[in-house]
Amino acid sequence: MHELSITRRPVYGLAQKPDSIQQFTTRDELYAELESLGIPPKDWRVGEHQHAGDRYAWRAVEVRGVKKSDEDFRCNDCVDFCTWQRETHAGDVTQRCTYCKGPVYFTQSTETEVRAADAETYRAALAAARRDSERIADATSAPDEMPENGTYFLTDDLQSGFGISPDLELIGLFSLVKGRGECLITEALTAGAERLDCFDGFLPKLYERFGFRETERVANWTPGEPDVVFMALV
Repeated sequence: MHELSITRRPVYGLAQKPDSIQQFTTRDELYAELESLGIPPKDWRVGEHQHAGDRYAWRAVEVRGVKKSDEDFRCNDCVDFCTWQRETHAGDVTQRCTYCKGPVYFTQSTETEVRAADAETYRAALAAARRDSERIADATSAPDEMPENGTYFLTDDLQSGFGISPDLELIGLFSLVKGRGECLITEALTAGAERLDCFDGFLPKLYERFGFRETERVANWTPGEPDVVFMALV
């Protein structure tokens, strides 16, 4: 079941607990309330809406993987950057990941709370995640490449986090915990992220769900590896 809600947060900090969460049973009820709040339809999107100092959030939280073939499904933590047929959907709920045997499609309604972190603590958490996960190591830059004057966020367990560069680029998003990716992107948008780059494959389609669109594409420096895709909010 999808969570449909409006979450109000205080203006003075991303890490603060929500002031209130208003739940809805249908999208029509949610849309009517958003309309009454004066939030234009063009801003109704999965993730977040920043308005008058409060965060109004609504989500239909679906954690998806991909189908590469009839015999090969991947969860969103085991997706590689090769070609695949389609994203998974509710009809694939009984399928299991070829690699980790975990679910390739599920829904969740919990929020991922993140807190501001200093650059040193973030770099240490990213370094630990890169040691534990080859996937994270391949998808993120080295910790010492993260700018000192960036803004960084981590979950309390230090298993997930991201940074925002001074020019509002989303950098170093990582998670060792399944299912946090979409919540982390939502929080990154709330923190001000406006652009990013990622490898071609699953990730561009994921970021498109949050309003990012491809602006440039550069061939990978390693022959045969996926292109680097640059994206920005539109």
